[in-house]
Amino acid sequence: MPGVSLNHEFVVRSGRTLLSIWRIVAFADHDGQVEAWMDYTEEQFEYDMLLKRWRGFEQRSFPAGWGGVEVAGICLVMLDADMAGLVSSYVERRRPFRLGGIDYLRQLHEKLRSVLPSLTGDAADYFAEWDGLVATTLYLLERG
Repeated sequence: MPGVSLNHEFVVRSGRTLLSIWRIVAFADHDGQVEAWMDYTEEQFEYDMLLKRWRGFEQRSFPAGWGGVEVAGICLVMLDADMAGLVSSYVERRRPFRLGGIDYLRQLHEKLRSVLPSLTGDAADYFAEWDGLVATTLYLLERG
């Protein structure tokens, strides 16, 4: 393609913490008309990080000895299954849920947070990871 092309990456950090990566690619012809451009936004970065966390979490097994256990009247297996259905739906399709889906995920998140203090060992670690996954999914969905 004749003309000018720009390909630049901006990395935003706070100390050692990576906040976002922005990639800008632009192609302009001799008249300066931009023909194509793309940016890798903070939202895309956050989604990619969620996807990476989700792929790792999918490989984990439900904590041994906690199947069929209810904590404060909440069945952990059903909580796990319901959250998995909604989070995987968002991660795989990257589309907002159907009507009521975000509210239901919020309700599940509240239930999750209510049982977290009662969990120990592998279950505490497993459901703490769930807390991060659900919180990030809600954050991205609410940002629109």
